[in-house]
Amino acid sequence: MDRRGSGFKKILGDYRKQPQYSEAMQPEFSSDYDAFFLVLKNLNYSKVLENKAKSAAKTTKKTVDKLLDIMEQNPNISVKEMAEKVGISVDGAQYHIRNLKKCGVIERVRPDKGGFWKTNH
Repeated sequence: MDRRGSGFKKILGDYRKQPQYSEAMQPEFSSDYDAFFLVLKNLNYSKVLENKAKSAAKTTKKTVDKLLDIMEQNPNISVKEMAEKVGISVDGAQYHIRNLKKCGVIERVRPDKGGFWKTNH
């Protein structure tokens, strides 16, 4: 069977039956003098990426909601203290705060020392 190459037809046939199959996802066969290569592409790759994006969006929303709650409860809190309470890095907190400022959801009133957070949502 292996010498006749019937396995190629089986692999191609099974791949074509899958709902996620497209010509771009077709298996790739190649060989050289002493090796044979078969590349089977992950037919679920786009679903995996989609699920990861949804999960990241949920995580980001939870993080932003926590930051906003903390700011409302204690407008004088520092970014470092917020990061510690939420369980993210200071850089991560600054990233979210920067985006919230750009969107007009929050603003910093007065300088960092002696200033406070004002939420507009």
